[in-house]
Amino acid sequence: MTGSISKSQMMAGLQCPKRLWREVKQSSSQPMSLAQQHILAQGQEVGRYARQQFANGVLIGAATSEAISATQRAIASGSTCLFEAAFEFEGVFVRCDILQHVAAGWELIEVKSSNVSSTTMRVQKKRLRVTLKVLKYQAPQPCL
Repeated sequence: MTGSISKSQMMAGLQCPKRLWREVKQSSSQPMSLAQQHILAQGQEVGRYARQQFANGVLIGAATSEAISATQRAIASGSTCLFEAAFEFEGVFVRCDILQHVAAGWELIEVKSSNVSSTTMRVQKKRLRVTLKVLKYQAPQPCL
């Protein structure tokens, strides 16, 4: 999976190519600020709450490369609800908050806290479109 970028990094690149370069090259060298740590903790709490709403879900907790294989194995074994399912297509890596099998295929559920601005929601909708595009090409048929 060398050379792939995350949804967040791709969105940063759409805003500013230099920002993408900085995020890819400098992300591991700078520690997270207290504010970033707080936002991350809040997101993890919201994610845990969302997962509690789906009793039979399987958490794909593996690191990036292994997460893609773990997702494929979970789908192949018949799992019908996955948390943090991972896919990669054309160098873009995505993780789905909740991926649930339904009669028509797969339903992708992105979990977000409700205290976000409309600008942030527009960015999240773009991220969701990116995720759906990747899943369209990666999910086993007759999915998306």
